[in-house]
Amino acid sequence: MISRERLQQDFLTLASFDSESYSERATADWLVHTLVELGFAEIVEDNAGEILGGNAGNLYGYQKGTKEGDPLLLSAHMDVVHPGRGKHPIFYEDGTITSDGTTVLGADDINGILLILEAIRHVKEEGLPHRDIEVLFSIAEEMHTRGAAVFDYSRVRAKEAYVPDLSGKVGTAAIAAPSLTSFTIRVHRKAAHAG
Repeated sequence: MISRERLQQDFLTLASFDSESYSERATADWLVHTLVELGFAEIVEDNAGEILGGNAGNLYGYQKGTKEGDPLLLSAHMDVVHPGRGKHPIFYEDGTITSDGTTVLGADDINGILLILEAIRHVKEEGLPHRDIEVLFSIAEEMHTRGAAVFDYSRVRAKEAYVPDLSGKVGTAAIAAPSLTSFTIRVHRKAAHAG
């Protein structure tokens, strides 16, 4: 059974971490602990943090399935936008969670992380048959996906992936999205009067 109470508690925990880009250490440590509890046999933290000047790397996890089929990759990012230090999430009786107004809440992408973990917990607790599961939690996504850009994808076995990091109506999905391209423009001009 999906546990609303567990989701709320885990959200409050993750939302309380300082986790701006390049400062994802607390989130990474919490995720490693949680993946161990969920029985992931392989958990690897890469050196993306060293490469990019952060305090944590991308986390990859692998759990053997109980039925045949191609592996499935589930991915989310660990970082939040600025201001994301000293967050104080506030939980209201109606289930709403907000920041205290001095920082972001960080729901992007805490919601994605928790969706992945709760789905895996549900499968495990119910004893549901499942394919091999791979997870990838990246750093520095808010900095133009810099963490994912340095991840070694030769480790990934899956050909199918789900990345819960999209706003919109519940139940919708994007099957393609634009990418980010940065460029510099230099304009050479002559002064002139609009008339």
